[in-house]
Amino acid sequence: MRRIMSAAIAVLLPFAASADCADEIDALFDGPLDAWQRPPHAQLQTTHEADGSVSAVTDNLVETPLRSMGGVRDSGFFAIVIDRRMWQAAGPEGPFSFVGEVLPEDREARQRQLEADRRANATEQECFGEVTLEDGRTAMKYAFRSRSNPDPSGVWTGAHHTIFVEPSGARVIRWEFRDNMAHYAPEPDDKTIVTEFDYSVPVTIEAPEE
Repeated sequence: MRRIMSAAIAVLLPFAASADCADEIDALFDGPLDAWQRPPHAQLQTTHEADGSVSAVTDNLVETPLRSMGGVRDSGFFAIVIDRRMWQAAGPEGPFSFVGEVLPEDREARQRQLEADRRANATEQECFGEVTLEDGRTAMKYAFRSRSNPDPSGVWTGAHHTIFVEPSGARVIRWEFRDNMAHYAPEPDDKTIVTEFDYSVPVTIEAPEE
């Protein structure tokens, strides 16, 4: 009987640990993974190809999920987005021209639904504990796979996520995406997109003067 009990416990322990990790990651969506709670910040997003080469670097300033400015370096396109409105320029210094109210009326609802789907559909959760980044900072490392549900027009996205959160649990400092896929490319790609978050930069996004 003791051997049977020991074997049962040995089998169940991995599942208990996995459940604990899933709960820990789920709780992050009420804090650092909630974009609507995130303070204003700068983002440096780097796209790495399968061979390790860098194919794109994007600079973003984010005041809120609905107020941001950014663009891909050397692309000749930089945008300011406030609610539904967009302005564009060849670079961050401008001059900016008004494009129009080109974003969906339900933009906020769509973004909130995307986050809710990412949370509800998370699988393959992993909790690595505290790690040290290349620059010496420490962070709590997590990973999971998820995808959004198709919206009424059939649009969806998915990826494997690796998240690095401040040891205090307050803010995400790095977010890595790989195995990216979408409705228009349903097979995982071989790129890795790394976003670094910098909260030391003051960010206020204003509409350009007309």
